[in-house]
Amino acid sequence: MAEKLESIKGIGTKIAKKFSEFGINTISDFLEKTSTEAKRKELAKKTGVNQRNIYLWTKQASFMQIPEIDSDDASLLVSVGLNSPSDFQETDINTVEKMVREYNENTFGAEKRTPSVRELNNWKKTANKVPIKIVLDKNDKLSDVLKIPGAWTGGSTGSGGTGGGVGGTTSGEGNDSGGYNHFFDDMAEVIVKLGTGIAEAQQELDAQAIETQKQINDDDELRSTGLMANWYTIPEVSLNLKMNYAMTKENSSSGQAKRRVMISPMNARYQNYFKVSESMQSELNLKFVPIPPPSKFSQPIYVPDVLGETLEEARKILSSAGLVIRNEEYVSQAPSGGKATEIKEQSLVPGEEVRFNDKIDLVIKKKK
Repeated sequence: MAEKLESIKGIGTKIAKKFSEFGINTISDFLEKTSTEAKRKELAKKTGVNQRNIYLWTKQASFMQIPEIDSDDASLLVSVGLNSPSDFQETDINTVEKMVREYNENTFGAEKRTPSVRELNNWKKTANKVPIKIVLDKNDKLSDVLKIPGAWTGGSTGSGGTGGGVGGTTSGEGNDSGGYNHFFDDMAEVIVKLGTGIAEAQQELDAQAIETQKQINDDDELRSTGLMANWYTIPEVSLNLKMNYAMTKENSSSGQAKRRVMISPMNARYQNYFKVSESMQSELNLKFVPIPPPSKFSQPIYVPDVLGETLEEARKILSSAGLVIRNEEYVSQAPSGGKATEIKEQSLVPGEEVRFNDKIDLVIKKKK
């Protein structure tokens, strides 16, 4: 394994220098410090490096423990949705090979080198011998598409903030013919996932802009020029889904009937399986449009002065201002609650600009 930290794709000289301040000089050091979600969070807090980037680099570094895998191969595997060497034991190697090939063919700037099935199988044999195992983020898991032979029929693959991942196709339990009898997904879940994907894309754009600005600020020469990071926004997203749908009725444990709309994309697999034509398809048109946040979230909040107020009155004032009381500390012989109390100290300075739901601590004494 190449031990130089900069050999991980995305870690440049400046980031490597920042990590070295905390005793991280090699890939092994890096994996030791990022092998769990808690460690990654701690490192991000100490260094100011984006935690999503740290997680992505951790995945790549975990694959680079396999001697035959270089940084380009590691980046490819993460890009199509593999999270760590242990994933090899669950994946179908032929499916992985197809996905990597399609990713290279359709992604601008990709490496254009697709590992052969033989290479992938060799990596799979070595995967269990890697010295450092990583623990994935709790919401990150291997896609079913990678596990089932023949499940990948084409679509979008892509790397992303927390774990890469694969684009949507259908999956389900196998049948005797090698096809799948599960083609439908709950429409509500599909719409929620689409919206979540858009929100995560915007969040990643913002996170990258923040990270870029931090790197500019850390470089005296760049900072002196007044250079600022570019910010990008997704104004709106329109989607037109060609699909077929089915209505289902389910009874809950309480006996209540629940109706669900299930949808399936009208792709070649679906059409061949059910012998349907494009003329039988329906359309679902969606538009996700940004709207301004409620005023209480976006307008500036100024800390009210509650010194001398009773605790009962202070609670009302702070609540209406959008602040949350974190601690209520009582001085000696002060009654708890009620009108016989008086605010002696507050942790936030009156008139200071804060954000909605910021926390404030109070010290309460007995009212004179």
